[in-house]
Amino acid sequence: MGPVGSVWSKSVENSWHKSQEDSKRQPFRIGLWGNFGTGNLGNECTLASTIQNVTQYVADAQLLCICSEPEDAGPRHGIEAVRIRMAPTEGRQLPTILRKVRRVAIEIRDFIRAVVVAKELDKLLITGTGILSDAGEGHFGMPYQLFKWSLATKLAGAKVMFLSVGVEEVNSVLAKAFVKGALRLAEYRSYRDCQSRDRMQAIGLSVDNDVVYPDLAFSLSESMPSHSRPRTSAKLVVGVGLYSYMGRGAAGEEDLAKYNAYLDIVCSFITWLLVREYDVRIIIGDLMYDDEVRHDVRERLRQTGTVLDSHKYVDEPATSFEDLLEQLTLVDFLVATRFHSVLLALLAGRPVVSISYDAKNDVLMRDMGLGKYCQSLSRLNFDRLVEQFIDLEKNAAQLIPAMQLKAAEFRSKLDEQYRIVLGGARQSI
Repeated sequence: MGPVGSVWSKSVENSWHKSQEDSKRQPFRIGLWGNFGTGNLGNECTLASTIQNVTQYVADAQLLCICSEPEDAGPRHGIEAVRIRMAPTEGRQLPTILRKVRRVAIEIRDFIRAVVVAKELDKLLITGTGILSDAGEGHFGMPYQLFKWSLATKLAGAKVMFLSVGVEEVNSVLAKAFVKGALRLAEYRSYRDCQSRDRMQAIGLSVDNDVVYPDLAFSLSESMPSHSRPRTSAKLVVGVGLYSYMGRGAAGEEDLAKYNAYLDIVCSFITWLLVREYDVRIIIGDLMYDDEVRHDVRERLRQTGTVLDSHKYVDEPATSFEDLLEQLTLVDFLVATRFHSVLLALLAGRPVVSISYDAKNDVLMRDMGLGKYCQSLSRLNFDRLVEQFIDLEKNAAQLIPAMQLKAAEFRSKLDEQYRIVLGGARQSI
């Protein structure tokens, strides 16, 4: 089958192969595209909620996940999966001009592979998350890959649909062109908040026909897991979500100083909680980036003489989005930075103080009625954090019912979107 077939697993090829004669009898085939399988538990929760709802609305749907790490995402979610881009091979020893020619040849071959995969699809859903960003990406990063797959899908005769996507940093001219090009190829476009739509408009995309729907994680099945828990202690439990701020200072002394200042405030807050007889549960939302922070926090607490009783301080990390959800239901309050850690706690009816690294957190918190409980990660202040937490606890009884009503409203809106995208109705761009 040549180079295209060699990069597409035989099991996927067999399960997705169809002939012209029996195409009408095939189940509806849907691709789910995104940065999945990399250890970001919020992204995995987004994919899980999409799978749950797609299979609810299209009972015979045949799903294919097109993602960053199919070896993880496929088994984790129980669906077939292929890689967004072919894994790079060694070629550094080649002269510069030959490396460039080789790269072009690889990209051509990978585009052909994308068309082959897309020919087996009826729809390609770009499934939420903050995928519209070039942060940490090179010229052939996610913006390019998104454009490549959108174009391949269009050429293959399938529909491209963007569902509740988030727009974060899109800085380079080339990335902006790729993102706008991908969106212009779509049959349907929605954003998870107004600021995402405004950001796309600001870089030159017409958004007159685009819509805003809540983040897809709000459509997670209400049965996963229970939103209530048996109390095993009279003490309140506070979740503290960690974040690999400034890459843990890997880029240089300035970043390291900022990271150490972040650690100082987080550890001071944890100590403040423990002294006042709260139990603490550490929350990890991204296994690839945040787990080392957990070790840094534990070591910093040890250095400052804070005694960590295993019954009062728990920092065992979640290894799946189900674990993360369960951990969030076992806290009474959350102080966190990761967007989906904040969202899932709110969905579970747990009041949150958000230490925001991007405006998306602030928008979410305002929408959920907790706008006063945010502060910027880059200007994090310990005294203000304590004040916000005390106020949050004092007002929790009034905040929780309003949060639950808003979460139900968001779930209803997402049901509407799934009916538009997967049912008989469809909005055209």
